[in-house]
Amino acid sequence: MLLIDKIPSYIYRSLEDEGVDCSKLMLAAYCDMNRDHVFCDTYILATAEKIYVVSGSEALESGDGKNKVEKIWRETSFCEYDISEIDKLKFEEFLSGARLTAKKKDGEYVFLTALTNTCRHSVLLFVKYFERMKKGEISSPDFEIDKEDDPRERCCPKCGMRYPDKNRKICPRCMEKGKLFRRFSVFILRYRLYLILTVLSLVLLTSMSILAPYLSSGFFYDEVI
Repeated sequence: MLLIDKIPSYIYRSLEDEGVDCSKLMLAAYCDMNRDHVFCDTYILATAEKIYVVSGSEALESGDGKNKVEKIWRETSFCEYDISEIDKLKFEEFLSGARLTAKKKDGEYVFLTALTNTCRHSVLLFVKYFERMKKGEISSPDFEIDKEDDPRERCCPKCGMRYPDKNRKICPRCMEKGKLFRRFSVFILRYRLYLILTVLSLVLLTSMSILAPYLSSGFFYDEVI
């Protein structure tokens, strides 16, 4: 199964309540809007036979005992679509976001969900492997994915944060800040004279901007009428 994004356990429980066999899930991705363009948690999941779109939001409730808080899932919509009736998925980009639609074999389009650019990469991967699934290249949940598409390659293995640049696997949260300062110190020592002159120039310009009104007022209005 390709977990493009982390799927919480309560989503699986919600799917089981709807009669979905979670062991057959092959693709799963997260979107941050629903098809009404409302910001919420939306999960797109697929088996070999169906696509499921689940929307809702997390809520916190007090659990048993003292100072215990439990996350619950408040589902607002649940839709399922037969893959046998779907010809292809279409990803449409806009200036501030995108939307995912399904083209049925009779030519009708079904609006699955909207999303912001934050979830763009996840949905594109979902579409890519869905097309492979439609072609018969993927037939079981334990299929192999391309190395460059592995979500673990895009995230820090220590904290799970996504890399700002997928080609440079450097985590801003886990990197050693001391090494960064040592690198900068080399440039500071090399160009210290220019830095001192720059700082002195800024101080001089600030001082002149403060003194200018006093000098001009004394020059033009030195006599009291």
